[in-house]
Amino acid sequence: MAGQYPIQSSGSKIVIGIDFGTTYSGVAWAATERPDGNVLISDWPSSRSTYGGFSSPKVPTRLHYLNSRQFEWGFQIPHTVPSQNILSLFKLGLEPDRYSRSIDVIGKSLDFDNVDKYITDYLSGIFGHLMNSLGRQLGLGTLRSTSIQFVLTVPAIWSERSKQRTIEAFERVPNLPEDHSTALLSEPEAAAVAALRELDRHNLKIGDSFVVVDAGGGTVDLITYTITALYPVLEVNEASEGTGDFCGSSRLNDRFIQLLKSRLGDEEGWDDDVLHDAVDHFERNTKKRFNMNSLTTNELFTIPVPGLDRNVDLGITRRGRLQLRADEVHMFFEPDILRIIQLVKDQVAVANTPISKILLVGGYGASMYLRERLQLAIQGDLSMGKDIEVLQPPNSWTAVINGAVLKGISLANPVNYDVPVVKGRGGRKHYGYNLGVPFNDGVHDSLRSKRYWDGMKGMWRVAVMQWIIKRGDLVSEDIPFTKDFYISRPVSLGRVNVATLEVYADSTSKEAPLAQNGNVQLLCRATANLDHIPEDQLDRRLGVDGIMYYELEFEIEAVYRSASTEYTLIHKGRRYNTVTAEYV
Repeated sequence: MAGQYPIQSSGSKIVIGIDFGTTYSGVAWAATERPDGNVLISDWPSSRSTYGGFSSPKVPTRLHYLNSRQFEWGFQIPHTVPSQNILSLFKLGLEPDRYSRSIDVIGKSLDFDNVDKYITDYLSGIFGHLMNSLGRQLGLGTLRSTSIQFVLTVPAIWSERSKQRTIEAFERVPNLPEDHSTALLSEPEAAAVAALRELDRHNLKIGDSFVVVDAGGGTVDLITYTITALYPVLEVNEASEGTGDFCGSSRLNDRFIQLLKSRLGDEEGWDDDVLHDAVDHFERNTKKRFNMNSLTTNELFTIPVPGLDRNVDLGITRRGRLQLRADEVHMFFEPDILRIIQLVKDQVAVANTPISKILLVGGYGASMYLRERLQLAIQGDLSMGKDIEVLQPPNSWTAVINGAVLKGISLANPVNYDVPVVKGRGGRKHYGYNLGVPFNDGVHDSLRSKRYWDGMKGMWRVAVMQWIIKRGDLVSEDIPFTKDFYISRPVSLGRVNVATLEVYADSTSKEAPLAQNGNVQLLCRATANLDHIPEDQLDRRLGVDGIMYYELEFEIEAVYRSASTEYTLIHKGRRYNTVTAEYV
């Protein structure tokens, strides 16, 4: 009811966390006045004509198009729709080079050409349902008069361009409130914020390091954090670069489906309804129950296959009931369990600091079998340290959503001692720009063939990289990085109306290279419109060659956040809000 969550519209915000997942997505919200009152959306529309009807902490990330404009999403999609007509895993289309090989292995055929439209349409379904829910709980008047902060989560290992495409797809959702802002947050950081909040600080100490393993339906993301402060705010720094892979729990489902089709596909009565019931039971029951003891006793798991006749040779021991042995179920898990174990071992090695805990979060992170296998692997590897605990914090499936809301609360109210803070992050790449500097024989001899003559100052110059940050540098979004650069241009060629700076990134080189090479790739262009500056205020200088030049000096300010980067050009103390970053 509207009065259940009263908030004052003046000066308050509604913070909405959206976990746009590969297989399932979730939404939660809170008012900044009541930061402890997180409300998880758990009632989802079961058809296009209803507002609710299906209770779940998350909703499937699936689409079914009825025509070019109308679609069903999530639980709206009827069981009768053939699986080949349902779009799933389309989030991975933002990183086709990273995931296409793994997707091919499980026999999926995905349309990556229209992924941006799919994401916008799916998020518009989420948004429309969210607004209906908020309208019923807060009242439309309060909703319209209150500023909204969206926090959208993305995988940490994604490229800047993929993260930018995610936020662009969301901003294309129809009818977004005018008074809104959107921030990106990496999924493992969101999970870490939520998980840390649940830990007893009395059992923690400064210097403790822990690995967060965000194991979802599609991707598994890992990152290591070290505690730097406990009071008044729990603060951590990243201790390693994020890593990850496409080895989430949806691949178990795909292997299960492959087995069913190969074993039962020719049986009389087999159809999509049978497949749906079997997969639904496997997802909700079998995967969650399976553990090491199941394997030790070779437990039998019963899967509903309604309508199929008894066939003991196929494992249908009685009509409509398929039995699978634990050693068969084990093989659905095994390839990705081994991959996750290796990812954890690699993450511990990269962190190069003693690890006290591994925190498993996400839907797959709640698996008993995953936790048991990971704990056994750690205990059996003397190089990792036998005292590492593998923990599964409460509400692990919704940790990313809750962490996104907590992050939004901290953005709106930085003095909030109840929200853990990731204070410093490690630079995942070298970030910088090209700048012509005076040629130095001792430093630039390898670049001699690339030097050029600067007629304005009468000297040889050469283009080298000016690195804003280098890979591994500890960065904080509270402290921007600034660097100087300038633009010169003969006045005879016309005034300078636009300042453009091309920002480059190198994720391959261990040491930042002196000059641009094959590893240094164009990341984005930051531009500022200078049309408004009067002609007589543009600095000019007579060059050594007797030609008059415009000479404009700038600063570039860079802020590296959890899952986004902001670049601002500054000229004569003025910050240009017209700066845009076009990712390439």
